[in-house]
Amino acid sequence: MARKSRKRLNGAVPVNGAAGKAEKAVLFRAGLYARLSYESGVNRERGTIETQMELMRIFVEGAEDIVVQETYSDASFTGTTFERPGFERMMGDIRDGKINCVIVKDLSRLGRNYVEAGNYIERVFPFLDVRFISVNDGFDSFRSGTDLSMPLKNIVKNTRHLGGVNC
Repeated sequence: MARKSRKRLNGAVPVNGAAGKAEKAVLFRAGLYARLSYESGVNRERGTIETQMELMRIFVEGAEDIVVQETYSDASFTGTTFERPGFERMMGDIRDGKINCVIVKDLSRLGRNYVEAGNYIERVFPFLDVRFISVNDGFDSFRSGTDLSMPLKNIVKNTRHLGGVNC
């Protein structure tokens, strides 16, 4: 799929960091999105919304061109549907121009329906000039060389969990 021009996103805005930190040239206002189907003893420590958010915040701290604008989450919502209140609020903020970057812990947090998740990643987000980053998968829609591996990773990751309860 051909890449869209990113020229509309130029014009970096310097943001003052904490004392002693260098300024960031901000091009991207990120929305951090976390989802958890249900909380059990197994995922209570490693997969909570808070744990996902912390991982994404640490990632943003190391990025030179991203700041966290807003956080979105859906607890006790399956990833097989995109009709989730936090996700819908995030999409509204994208349409309103509040955020232009979506960051998730991994692809399964965006959604378990690989066809629809792929549609957002490959069509909807690029159409809206939104950068998409999956931290644990090492995917960044603005980094060249990741386009061809994305659909395969998405399919493998989501079909691996089809029979499981952890959706």
